[in-house]
Amino acid sequence: MTEAPTRFRDLTLSAFIERLGSPAPVPGGGSASAIAGALAAALVRMVVALSLDKPKYARYERTLRRADAVARASLDRLLELADEDAASYAGLAAAFRMPRATPEEEATRRSTIEVAARQASLSPLEILDLIRQLAHRLQTSLNHFFFIFS
Repeated sequence: MTEAPTRFRDLTLSAFIERLGSPAPVPGGGSASAIAGALAAALVRMVVALSLDKPKYARYERTLRRADAVARASLDRLLELADEDAASYAGLAAAFRMPRATPEEEATRRSTIEVAARQASLSPLEILDLIRQLAHRLQTSLNHFFFIFS
């Protein structure tokens, strides 16, 4: 019997969507955002691949290769962040399920939730920042290249 993939990048698109639509707490919005950002980076790579080695774009080769490197690095990190987001949110969900029958349990639960909530906020913030940086860096480097299409 084969084991189910543990990383979202190893799932089929259908399997990821199935998990996303399930009642399970993960994957959630952070992982979905990271995957959407990775898809956007892949589309940048497609534009680059379609443009490289075309004589009319030869003078933009360095720009295109730089854009491809940025997109590739962003894509890989976004896929990692999809998994990190799910893991940190799973930790937060587990903290919410901790017992709270006694004052000591309640205090432990509250402090665990606080730490887990802080941890669970890191991946979505990095996803947002990485997508913002990706858009800015690509806009800066590809502005002139895309100008010729308008």
